[in-house]
Amino acid sequence: MSLLTPIYWMIGLLLAQVCVRIVREGGESRAARSAFYGALAILFLVGDWLPVAWAGALVLLIAVLAGF
Repeated sequence: MSLLTPIYWMIGLLLAQVCVRIVREGGESRAARSAFYGALAILFLVGDWLPVAWAGALVLLIAVLAGF
């Protein structure tokens, strides 16, 4: 565990909170925005333990969602 790992976890928790708030808020493009922040949260929270292929798939998902 590096010295930055707790900071990554805090950022991941913040992004997860943003994801939940977007889902509760409602409105247009809610699913795409919440999926974007949810994927970022997953990468920050469990990125150290994810297989490389899964992390790459999440990065591609983030790139596709950012295009909308």
